[in-house]
Amino acid sequence: MYTWLEYENSKDSNIVASALQHYFTTVARDDLHQCQGLHLFSDSCYGQNKNINVLSMLFALHSQLYPQLNITYFFPIRGHSFLPADRVFGRIEQDIQKQTTILLPEEYNNILQKHGTVYRYGKDWQCYDFKEAAARFTAAQRSFKISEARVLQISGDKLGFKPVFAGEFCQHSVLKRGKRWCQFKPAPPDVNCVKEAKRTDVLKLLGELGVPKAVQEFYENNLASDGDKDIEQDLEDGEDE
Repeated sequence: MYTWLEYENSKDSNIVASALQHYFTTVARDDLHQCQGLHLFSDSCYGQNKNINVLSMLFALHSQLYPQLNITYFFPIRGHSFLPADRVFGRIEQDIQKQTTILLPEEYNNILQKHGTVYRYGKDWQCYDFKEAAARFTAAQRSFKISEARVLQISGDKLGFKPVFAGEFCQHSVLKRGKRWCQFKPAPPDVNCVKEAKRTDVLKLLGELGVPKAVQEFYENNLASDGDKDIEQDLEDGEDE
């Protein structure tokens, strides 16, 4: 499980791609070097999973580390499928509901660690700006819509596309002329995710609760905000990605 706090980064495609990249290049590295195929499953959220930013990370992963790997990415039909992770999330939610008050991140981490290995942002992994890098490497005009895909496949520089689960893949190019995936290296993003209004509300609530001084200082230090980045900004991009 990959965790990060709201003040550390956004809930967008950069954070999803970065978590996946860390897992594939560290935790699963030895296994993937011995595999010929990798099957991925996720929901069809455009702002987080189903976009050119995550696909660019997978293309670079294939080119730079696992050229033998045939990557197939499935997007199950909503309401007709079940992801195994949902069962784990349900058990975690049950444990959280047993707690009267949770004030610090460590309390959440203690619960999460009962259900799997936890990778903490800033300690075990970090985020990279795949959105900016993808904009430099991929063509803005494409002959397909990612939002309509049910299955995508990466086995070279071409993207296999299917709008249904059956049938053959249609092959599409996404790279700009002169670009190579072996050169794809995203940089860390400059983010500040907590708005001043939210910081004020949180600190006011803590004052009303009468929390210990250490808890108050934790939020005062970490919610210091000098920006107004919308944590759902990628969702606005929708099908354009």
